[in-house]
Amino acid sequence: MSKKHNPEDHLTAKDLMTREVVTVSEYIPASEAVQILMSKSISGVPVVDDNNQCVGIFSAADFTRRSRVISDAGFRPEACPFQVRHRGVDGHEGTLCTLPSGLCPLQRPEHEEGHQHNLCCFPHEIVVEWQALQPPLSPSDPVRRWMTAPPITVQLSATLKECAARMVKAKIHRLIVVDEKQQVQGLLSSMDLLSSIAQ
Repeated sequence: MSKKHNPEDHLTAKDLMTREVVTVSEYIPASEAVQILMSKSISGVPVVDDNNQCVGIFSAADFTRRSRVISDAGFRPEACPFQVRHRGVDGHEGTLCTLPSGLCPLQRPEHEEGHQHNLCCFPHEIVVEWQALQPPLSPSDPVRRWMTAPPITVQLSATLKECAARMVKAKIHRLIVVDEKQQVQGLLSSMDLLSSIAQ
């Protein structure tokens, strides 16, 4: 019995992605990034470094949620300048430690789809002399303090099945499409996938 081939089986992220993508520098103020979201009527943007490599994603929902948390009386400031927000491939959020492995007792190595990074087990604890409470987030702070990192990306050659599986696993509706240098090439949404199937 021959296997049935669907027309979309040969399509990749490169074929369906939106190529005109708005990005923001990790150094611009978060308030300026919010203005960009509003002016472009978009819900989120990839964040890039000086090499135009994607290092995170900044969304209106994240900004609103974190602003609400900061305004709560129970807000607990972060205790280390080497912490960044992290969303795993399963969609759960945590705190990532950007220090090399072995430099902090609060690190916990974690393997995720072939990559290893260090999670911070206790982001609000001070256990070593170089730590100090970080001031609460301000809209004037750079985007890199607000963004979610690392970003969930796919390569240009990723199949639609691979893209859909990644969205489902991470519980998101949009993927950042990057090249081999991790530079942003486009965006692929769940609507793009559905449109391909419908056609």
